[in-house]
Amino acid sequence: MTPFSLARLLKKKGLLFSILGDLPGLAGQVWILAADGSLLWGTGAQVETKRAAILLDGEPAGWVCGGSDPGLLAGLLGYAATLENEKKTLAAELLDRYRELNLLYHLSEILSGSPDPEAIVRAALAETIWIIPAEAGLILLKSEAAQALQDTISWGISYRIVPECALVTRVLASGKAELANGVPVEEYFIETGGLSISVVCAPLKTKKNNLGVILLVGPAERIFSAGELTLLNTIAQQTAPMIEVSRLHQIELEKAHYERELQMARQVQESLLPQHMPAISGWQFDRRWHPAHDVSGDFYDVIKEGPQRLGLVIADITDKGMPASLFMVFVRSALRASLTHSAPPARALINANRVICQDSFQGLFATLFYARLNTASGELSYINAGHPPALFYRRAHDDLQLLNCTGLPLGVERGAVYTQQSIQLDPGDFLLFYTDGIIEAINPAQKEFGLDRLKSEVFSRRSCSSASLLDGLEQALSTYINPLALEDDVTLMVVMRE
Repeated sequence: MTPFSLARLLKKKGLLFSILGDLPGLAGQVWILAADGSLLWGTGAQVETKRAAILLDGEPAGWVCGGSDPGLLAGLLGYAATLENEKKTLAAELLDRYRELNLLYHLSEILSGSPDPEAIVRAALAETIWIIPAEAGLILLKSEAAQALQDTISWGISYRIVPECALVTRVLASGKAELANGVPVEEYFIETGGLSISVVCAPLKTKKNNLGVILLVGPAERIFSAGELTLLNTIAQQTAPMIEVSRLHQIELEKAHYERELQMARQVQESLLPQHMPAISGWQFDRRWHPAHDVSGDFYDVIKEGPQRLGLVIADITDKGMPASLFMVFVRSALRASLTHSAPPARALINANRVICQDSFQGLFATLFYARLNTASGELSYINAGHPPALFYRRAHDDLQLLNCTGLPLGVERGAVYTQQSIQLDPGDFLLFYTDGIIEAINPAQKEFGLDRLKSEVFSRRSCSSASLLDGLEQALSTYINPLALEDDVTLMVVMRE
């Protein structure tokens, strides 16, 4: 703002100049002087007489000389000068606010033009240094994972900021902007000379989060003002929500991309499972597959191993999510490659286990129940590799038998040995394979569905068809855990002789 000028207030053709000219008895009797003694108003030779100061903010802005009471006119002129000065101050403040609003609007346009968080931060820093002239600047952002000031965008500076810098720490903790003029540079940056600098720092905060700080740096002679501190704080308040929205947008994009990848993985996984169960006269085959998440660690398989010979597999990987689904594909491939030969089931699983142990990753392994069924005779040879025992219903005895483990899970021990057992399925008999997701399902009271409940539900439906049996088990499970969701994958498969 330009300094106050009494001469401008008394300029010719001005209102005050005209008023003074119309007052009787002043011409040739009263003179108005500037603070330096130069004549501003009055005519004729100035006579040495008494004078009174025209005060503005307690300091003489000029003098009134002559007249019977120069103090009265000096007071009037002082009042007029005060009003004029306040008007100029207000006009200057309004102009500053207009300029700030215009600059902030310009900054808003730039920041809203990009959804990329890094681009927004760089644009914000560049515009800030243009609005508030500084030699250098940097923006420190909290890392999403560590919640510490790690991510740095800088301009005009190559030094690294001092860890846990006192001023930055205070601004981040209090949420209030600060400035420090003429301070030692080593208090803020490492590997620097013994210079002095001036800094101004404002928090990047929203209603819910402190995102970081914005810091401007100048030489010691660059004195940052309180007005610039306020302006920087305003810029930071405008920039922070845009950074947060941009981050959330980025997270949503990444989440959507991840969900698309999971959906594709789910589709690939489903394509590896048998799309249709065998249709063989005198037999019923059915299955249910319920992943607890987008992808599953459970799988089942039906492999035609020769005339009237069928391989049936159900397995469970000891993990969830993407690692389990990838390992499932690996186990399936190793098992299928081993079972294409005419070797006995035990020999096939020993070969598959060696391959899996050799290339296993992250300590994953698979429990598995494998059965080889002769659809002509009803003879079934099986191996239980650490899997929950299959349920074998014999109509002749009207009871359920457990087909327990005959070896370790696949991928645990390279030299594991597997032994096979055999049963005979007669008309009316059936075999239920399942994964532990059903027996370990939890109800709202935190109690498991359990093997005994499963046996009871199966036994009560022993006269049903294979499809009705599985439908009934699904309904019983849904009723038990309601309203909870499955925490683990559930897979069921039934082989029934008519």
